Amino acid sequence: MRTRIAIMGGALLGATLLTGCSQNDDPDRTPSAPSDPKAAATLPADLVVEQLDGETVGPAQARKTAKPGDDVLLTGHIAGRKDPFVDGRAMFVLSDVSLPLCDDGCTAPWDLCCETPTDIAAGTATVQVVGTDGRPLPVTLRDHAGLTPGCRITVAGEVQQSDESVFVVNAKSIAILE
Repeated sequence: MRTRIAIMGGALLGATLLTGCSQNDDPDRTPSAPSDPKAAATLPADLVVEQLDGETVGPAQARKTAKPGDDVLLTGHIAGRKDPFVDGRAMFVLSDVSLPLCDDGCTAPWDLCCETPTDIAAGTATVQVVGTDGRPLPVTLRDHAGLTPGCRITVAGEVQQSDESVFVVNAKSIAILE
């Protein structure tokens, strides 16, 4: 499990340049529903919000000082691997915006293939939405309310685990920036 989380924590930056996030240009229009109808009943209705206020940091900076139990406000891209979302789990990789998107022969700009595994691991966090049992909810976040690979987002959450190889944040709210 630690290996899987470490791999998930190994990269995230965005593909906003090529795919971008679904944006809500009409303020009266509600965000799109998740692709799985069961997900609507599982994910918190207020998970994706219009904005989050406060000073944000990237995963790379947060990893240096944040401890389990600390509240954090992270900004980054959903990126770090070809598919930064975990199928069947409310989890994704959040990458520091300092890690550039790769557009020179990579399978997807958000897979960060131009970066070293060490840099990816140091600049990413695993973000998850957990249930009352503390486990990730059994539904993907891919396409929920516009969350797509490459989105630049802000996540408000609590650090669950932080060590040299793993940085996991339990998301309370997510705001899509672009």
